[in-house]
Amino acid sequence: MRFKIFILFVFCSRLIAQSSSVSGTVKNDRGEPLAGANVIIEGTALGAATDASGKYVIKKIPSERNYKISAMYIGHRKMTKNIDTKSMSGIDLAIDFELVFSLVDLDEVVVAASFSERKKRAQASPVTIISQDDLRRLPVRSIDEVLSGKVPGGYADLPSRPGENNSAFTLRGGTSGSGRPLGDVKIYIDGIELLGFDMQSSPGIADFIDPDDIEKIEVIRGPMGSTLHGSNAQSGIIQIFTKKGSSSNKTRMKVKLVQKIIDAPILKDEAKGKEVAFSLSGGSSSNVSYNLGFNNSTDEEVMPSNGKGIEQLKVHGSISARIGPTVIDVKTYHSWGEQGFFSNLYHLLEYKEDRSWTMAPAHWDDALGIDSTIGGTNYYKPGFSLNVSHSFSPDLYQSIVIGNDSKRFLYKKSFPGTGPAYLTENWNRYTLNYFWHYKNNISNYFNIDITAGTQKTISNHIRFSGDLEEEKDQYYYEDFDDASLVDQSNQNAGYYTELLLDYNDKLFLTIGERIEQNEFFGKDYGTHYSPRIGISYVSEFGNLIMKSRAAWGRGGINPPKANQALPSESDYSINLGNPDLRPERQSGYEMGGDFYIGDNFFVEVTYFDQLFLDGVANDPSIDDPYTPKQEYQYVNLGQIINKGWEIAARTRIGSIDISANYSILDSRWGKDSLRQNDPAYKGFFDEGVRRNDVPESTGNVSFSYNLPGYSSKAKKGGTLTLDINYIGKKKGRDWLLYYDGFYNPDIPRLDYYSKDLIKYYDPFTLIRFRSNYWITNKISFFMDIRNLTGHSDISRSITAPALGRQTTIGFDVEI
Repeated sequence: MRFKIFILFVFCSRLIAQSSSVSGTVKNDRGEPLAGANVIIEGTALGAATDASGKYVIKKIPSERNYKISAMYIGHRKMTKNIDTKSMSGIDLAIDFELVFSLVDLDEVVVAASFSERKKRAQASPVTIISQDDLRRLPVRSIDEVLSGKVPGGYADLPSRPGENNSAFTLRGGTSGSGRPLGDVKIYIDGIELLGFDMQSSPGIADFIDPDDIEKIEVIRGPMGSTLHGSNAQSGIIQIFTKKGSSSNKTRMKVKLVQKIIDAPILKDEAKGKEVAFSLSGGSSSNVSYNLGFNNSTDEEVMPSNGKGIEQLKVHGSISARIGPTVIDVKTYHSWGEQGFFSNLYHLLEYKEDRSWTMAPAHWDDALGIDSTIGGTNYYKPGFSLNVSHSFSPDLYQSIVIGNDSKRFLYKKSFPGTGPAYLTENWNRYTLNYFWHYKNNISNYFNIDITAGTQKTISNHIRFSGDLEEEKDQYYYEDFDDASLVDQSNQNAGYYTELLLDYNDKLFLTIGERIEQNEFFGKDYGTHYSPRIGISYVSEFGNLIMKSRAAWGRGGINPPKANQALPSESDYSINLGNPDLRPERQSGYEMGGDFYIGDNFFVEVTYFDQLFLDGVANDPSIDDPYTPKQEYQYVNLGQIINKGWEIAARTRIGSIDISANYSILDSRWGKDSLRQNDPAYKGFFDEGVRRNDVPESTGNVSFSYNLPGYSSKAKKGGTLTLDINYIGKKKGRDWLLYYDGFYNPDIPRLDYYSKDLIKYYDPFTLIRFRSNYWITNKISFFMDIRNLTGHSDISRSITAPALGRQTTIGFDVEI
């Protein structure tokens, strides 16, 4: 017995003695720390990301062999060094890196496509990475700003109010037109699936997170790269990673003070706003770090309202801890917001006068009484995530993500002498994702990389509405007249695996599969299978590096939410229901290449061909315009065929960084046995007809000039950025002509699907200018002007044109 204990003691002692750790700092060639840089032990699953101070720690490195350690950061050349752990067993090594500028990002680690960490060179689908440097130059405040301009093939309608989340944006044309603009793009924040369009309208980030808290954003477009993510990911994935703290003992504080001015032509004035933000980050040791952020903003309405502005408070916090081979990240966000009621009928009153709409409804004139409206809306949005990663060995680790995203909304509206109308809605989505990741060298030339796991989400939605006779602090069910209660929930369980075969770090073959069960599939659909396959090859010819790639994938079913198929009624509209409504399906392929010429030039070219079946959209053609509520139903649209080209390029010329992208999109109706034979639709859905509201092309070009510091007390300098976003010709309905037929007695009424209503909206450009400069090493000044030319777009809605010029001026102070 004593002998066995002795042997166990010796064995454990050898295990302890046979491990080392490595730590250090990653900086750029100007000596500035790079937060979020990836440091990995080549050929293993061991690695770490740098904190806000550019520091990293990798522990439990077995001393059985020598290793290579590499540091990577977006926009910088990868650097690799050797580690001799055999002769330095049990010793803590210190290795620092100084990375030089480079656009060669093939070794950048991404997680969007496969959940686990993979180098970009192994990805068979194009990946767009928006780094901290990009976010400093042009901060994003909502998802539409991520997709519009920065991501090839992305398109978004323009917001019409301050702080508004945009619900109408797509990747590569989307699946279902105006009825489900975001039903096929899945959004994650720190691994937690956010509430999407399947649960609520207008999902986004503007209402709960400060853009300054974002570390980076990864975007995968197309079903070929998003297969493993299942339902609601048919057109792509958006992964948002928030900042962590610093592992140093120093505490870093940052304060942001902002003043905003927004053109409000309806008010014949300017709407003003202000914003105050505070963040705190640091750590108690090399194993524990934290980050805490607050953001409070107020904005005046740009439309006539009852006097209440738009107020938002956002709180974000995180703590990271390393316990031996286990890394634990806990993050949470909370936001509160409220606003009054506004009237967009002023636009209609203007049209009424200019276009002789003498038959316009009398209630339009009530817009002049908006000042007497009592009440408003408010929301509370909490969320949290727990990420635990545990390494069994250099080749194997497991990870579990648990979290929740919620939103609670309250609507109360009344007029003097009347009881309020009341509406409250609660949305919740709980996520659990567990996977393990194994990678190993089969031989000197072949590597194998396997990811397998399970993902489960539980979503619910409770909606309660009714009328009240009087104001109270506490309401009970019997207090309501015409009370309506809707309670919906569903569960989605997915099981996925992916195999990556790597030959000599140049040729990569990816094979993946997701098996999914969703309560919304219905009894006739059951289990859904989503396979994917991809290949990429990296070759070098002197100063040229070329990555060729091709991929095919079939995405998960995107089920319609229950109240699309079933009858429902709100204060303003009636959904007549459609018991024959089917869920969506899709598949597609893409091929292309990434080309790097030296360190200063990069171009990406992609061709894609995607087929969608049974897309779901809102059909208002059955509406009777003379009834007080709009009537509609959701219908299946048959096939949608999206084809196109995407080109993206980046270069640096001296102190000027230039990035550009251009997309050509051909989105047309495919076969539709239900509508193509129905004369009521007058050929609107005929095979080969271009779809409405999808631009034929989009583009963006951004110029950033890096300003040098002027003294030793202001070394950081700054940037001047000019961003030009182009939206090409777009087919759509002439809404003013459509309503002329209803309200002008001298103009005949045109059918909703009449070809005479179709028009092509002219291309337009949006210009954004931003400058920021570090006056000292601790204080910077910035100015940001969005929609510089004041463009106003009414192609989607004549009652809510695009928000005008928005000017932001402020200071950042670091302590």
